[in-house]
Amino acid sequence: MRFQSKSGAIPESESKFAPIRLSSDFPVSEVDVNIRGEVSDVPPHIHDCLELEFCYSGEGLFLVEDKILPFRAGNAVLINNREVHVMMSSPGGKTRWMFLNLDPAALLAGYVNERDERLETASFCGESFPNVIDEARFPGVAPLIRAIVEARLNEPAGFASEIRALVIRNGIRESVLCRRSVATSSRPR
Repeated sequence: MRFQSKSGAIPESESKFAPIRLSSDFPVSEVDVNIRGEVSDVPPHIHDCLELEFCYSGEGLFLVEDKILPFRAGNAVLINNREVHVMMSSPGGKTRWMFLNLDPAALLAGYVNERDERLETASFCGESFPNVIDEARFPGVAPLIRAIVEARLNEPAGFASEIRALVIRNGIRESVLCRRSVATSSRPR
């Protein structure tokens, strides 16, 4: 399988499809807590669901399709199921991350109106979408992503309801972020 980006095909040997198995009862993965160095042990890849990430320490670059996006501690990352991506820390550095994957539509089925466009994720990609979410530029989004990840990690009483509520709230914030980033990118320079 080869992935295509605007700059050409990413060789099959350098990328992979990484499907995530999610429970139909609660389609949110376990949290992956890991430390990454400047040489990624994970090749460029793409998932079949939404990926939420929070950086606890370090800095580096996220490559998402044709975008090179710097990140630092305190940033969140949102990658949908359409973009090949890989992350690497700054030279000589290490980063500490928590990742999880989810299917928002399945998670919220029966809880929200299925036609609520504020909760769709198809627009969370592309040239103008800022996959790396900086709290200073997009207030409120990174703390929500961190709260979702930590609620899943710690699983306090009622965590499934808490995660659903946070995903709804985050979906609304991200839809605003998406509209804002598209509006900003379409302004004349």
